[in-house]
Amino acid sequence: MSDALAREPAVVSFWAMGGMSLGLITTCLDSDFPVVLVVEDDRAVRAVAVSSLQDLGYQTLEAANADAALEILRDGVRPDVLFTDVVMPGVVSATDLARAAR
Repeated sequence: MSDALAREPAVVSFWAMGGMSLGLITTCLDSDFPVVLVVEDDRAVRAVAVSSLQDLGYQTLEAANADAALEILRDGVRPDVLFTDVVMPGVVSATDLARAAR
């Protein structure tokens, strides 16, 4: 196990509904820990996913739909993993989001 994963990350979780600038996120994330962007419109499912990932040592960013997730990506945040629902409300599809995240 790497030294970074041997210590506990600070719990960092941001939630985006859209219409907000998240440019400061990059200063809050610890580069020693992988970042997962969780995109899920069901709050309960998103909460379980985020909690489980944080328990495993991942930092998380949350978005309630692909539109909000795309805003996070446009702010320059580059997550290590995109964890997304497939069918969500909004203009941007999950497929388009995945393409943008590449």
